[in-house]
Amino acid sequence: MNWINRARISKRVLLVAGALALLTCATHAPSAMAGPGAAYFEAGHKLAAEGNAALGLRYVATSLALEPTNFATQVYFVTMLDQTRFRDDVAVMEQLRLILPTYVPLIERLARLYEGKQRQAEAGQIYEAWRALRPDSAEAQARAGEHYRFTGQHEKAVEAFTQYLNVVEESDYAVNRIVESAALAAVDRAVETMVAKAAVVDANSSP
Repeated sequence: MNWINRARISKRVLLVAGALALLTCATHAPSAMAGPGAAYFEAGHKLAAEGNAALGLRYVATSLALEPTNFATQVYFVTMLDQTRFRDDVAVMEQLRLILPTYVPLIERLARLYEGKQRQAEAGQIYEAWRALRPDSAEAQARAGEHYRFTGQHEKAVEAFTQYLNVVEESDYAVNRIVESAALAAVDRAVETMVAKAAVVDANSSP
């Protein structure tokens, strides 16, 4: 799938850039940065270097919120997420999302953590937020579709995979998922109809 290959390449680019950013910050004073987020970045860098990674992450996240297009801060933040012991800590990720509610790498990570902890309803909310932020993202649509498919929400899966197909224009993967999910959705509706009819029969036959 093309979106998976692109995601892997993007992640490699971020990791390489992040390593360079960390190296730069280790060998150059962060005070060299300028802009409204510089003071927060400096404080976050210092806290992380002193071993307080959780608070350091929050300060760097605040810096990124103030300067969302600052590429150096982006890669430094993502690299910090990957390298600290808090990378799988849902509570810390939720706190960071309060600071960066529209930051996609954080949204993606939190959705994966929710799924890993079987908090599927919350994962679904995160995927909906991701799709709303990036309706033209094939990855967002595919990840949401797979989530709905796994959780048995077949009509929502059809919607997500259809949107994925609209974005990429041609995909056997998407077509197969749409056909499969549509068939399962039809089965769900048939079962619901049978249950409703049975309930009516039971009600009418009661003394």
